[in-house]
Amino acid sequence: MISDREDPFCLIGEVALITGGGTGLGLAVARQMALAGAKVVLAGRRAAVLKEAAAGIGPQAGSAVCDVTRLKGAAAVVARAGALFGLVARYSVR
Repeated sequence: MISDREDPFCLIGEVALITGGGTGLGLAVARQMALAGAKVVLAGRRAAVLKEAAAGIGPQAGSAVCDVTRLKGAAAVVARAGALFGLVARYSVR
């Protein structure tokens, strides 16, 4: 049983990297994670879309341009996320 003091949806102190985060389901997930207290990094191919989406979420959101179909770019996008907010704890691939 969950006590009154535990919140299973609390993400305060967490950093999430969300691919496909500029639109659709990825953006919806990012918004909800940010509402739960996480800092979120939206990743995708379109810089302008990502920046607009991150601005709409607020200061707890940032963006990183990448193409998830290219494995070579994975380390760079994780490094970008780490540079923005610290160690990435959660991720979602759309």
